[in-house]
This record gives sequence, C-alpha cells and structure tokens, in this order.
Amino acid sequence: MASAQKASAPAQAPNLEFRKLANDIYLASGDRTGPRSPDDPRLIILFGWMNAPLRLLHKYALKHRANWPTSDIIIVESYPAWLWSREKTQVDIMKPLASYLISTIYSAPAELSDGPPGILMHLMSNGGAFHLTTLTKILFTSDSNAVRTGPNIRFATAFDSAPGEREYRSLVMAASSSFQSPIVKALMRIPLSLIWLYLGIRNIILRQPASLAKLHADLQVDQLLPRTDRQAPRVYIYSAADIMVPAHGVEKHLAVLKNANPPFDVEVEKFTNSPHILHERTDPERYWSAVRRVWDRSAPTRAKL
Repeated sequence: MASAQKASAPAQAPNLEFRKLANDIYLASGDRTGPRSPDDPRLIILFGWMNAPLRLLHKYALKHRANWPTSDIIIVESYPAWLWSREKTQVDIMKPLASYLISTIYSAPAELSDGPPGILMHLMSNGGAFHLTTLTKILFTSDSNAVRTGPNIRFATAFDSAPGEREYRSLVMAASSSFQSPIVKALMRIPLSLIWLYLGIRNIILRQPASLAKLHADLQVDQLLPRTDRQAPRVYIYSAADIMVPAHGVEKHLAVLKNANPPFDVEVEKFTNSPHILHERTDPERYWSAVRRVWDRSAPTRAKL
C-alpha cells in the first residue's frame, strides 16, 4: 500500500494553494504576479516526518513562501508503512515526483535568463530522508535523456532531525507518534516488535544492511540529485535533547562527511533543549536563518559536475 493512512489536502492559505500531484504529494505554484526572482529556488521540496499532520507541514510551507515568494513548493507525506514496504512499493510512491522533476527542472532550457533552475530540499526526520534517497535512486537510474543532458541545477539541502541511528526505538516512536494514549503506545510495541524482528531476519537472509545503516550510506554520496554540484551545501539541524533521533547518530554521519576527501560543504545548527522536530518552534529565527543560509551558499559560480 502507498501509505498507512490518508489525510485531506492541506488547508488553503493566501498565496499558497495546493493541488494533488499523486498520493501523498502536493504542489503549490509560486507567485506569478510578477517576474520570477533569480534568487528564489525554482522548486522547494518539503519531505515530511512520519505521520506528520498536513496542517503542520503546511505551516512550514508558508514559511518557505515568505522567504521565497516565487518558488513552487511540493509537500511529500511520510508514513511508518514505508519501513516495511518492498523497495518496488517505495519506488512507485516516489515515481510521480521523479517524473515531475524530469518534465520541469531537467527539461528546462540550458540557459535561462533568471539563472540555472534551483532546488531547495528540506527533509524532516528519517521519514523524509528515506523518501529523498529513493528519489535519488530513481533519478540516477533513469534512462531519461533530460536527466543526462539537462541543465546544471543549483541545489541545497536542509536536514531537520536526520539521519537517526537507533533502529528499534525509531521504528516504535515513529509508528506510534500519531497516538496520544500511553496505553495504546504501549500496546503498539507488541506488533512493532514483531515487525522489527521480521525486518532483522529479512535483512540477514537477504544480506542487506539495516534500514538506518543503509540510510546513512545513501546520504554519504556527493550528489543527491543528478546535474547538481558535487559540493552542494547542506545544513544539519538537530538537538542534544532529541530522543527519537539522538545527536550522536547525526554527528556520526557528520564525521564521515567532514572527513571525506574533499570534505562535504556542511553547516551544523545544534540546538540544546528542543525535542524531536520542534527546533523550528523553539527558535524560529535561528531555524529559518540556517535554512536561508544554506540556500545562499548554493549560489552558482561554476558547476563542478
């Protein structure tokens, strides 16, 4: 199944009206009342955390709209069923987004009056990161001529509370996050423990790494999308107080990036007391300043493809 649960489309707001591209994927066009700003990303993709209410993702989208009024914005929902879905199911979920990118960004003219097409990726928790790495695989294995020969793409990524490391705890907390009752949360541990055991046995039989170990490896590549700069900037926003995605998991990933040759272009924004996914609510100005900076750092000089 494509998702564990369905939700209605995001509520409408001034200058931000979403239409459905596919199951769990929504698009809002940027402001078209004037010329497109060359400083704005052509597209912002917001990958939500697992079971994230659309109304909350919509609030993040509104902040993006305030920062970059002419950018198109895509919201991608995430659900716990992703963790135990077959790879083909995961690919099928993300294919509509890949097709959209191929038909728009990758098919854009090589020389544009407002500069190269740009994508700002904003992913939240492991759920958002899993969807991104699946999109990466689809595009890099695509036989589309547009992907191979399309324009160079300005690109930056903001990671919020990802990637994690504790497999079992992440599974239980993500899958039970939509339930408020502590009794229900406790009862959920039984089927989730069985799922975790099944996944572990499956990985052993198929000689596959655990999902979070694979996620770390998939994010340690120098291009997350084709035709982007190999030194495209990233910012990692996380917290010492996060229980679901502890800081040491993110920092283990960061150590690999910083020790690479050449080192990745990464910025770190480490909060002290904010819980999982609540860094923006704790200090909005600090949070959005970090997101704006990573996009500014992606300003093109000469693409290193």
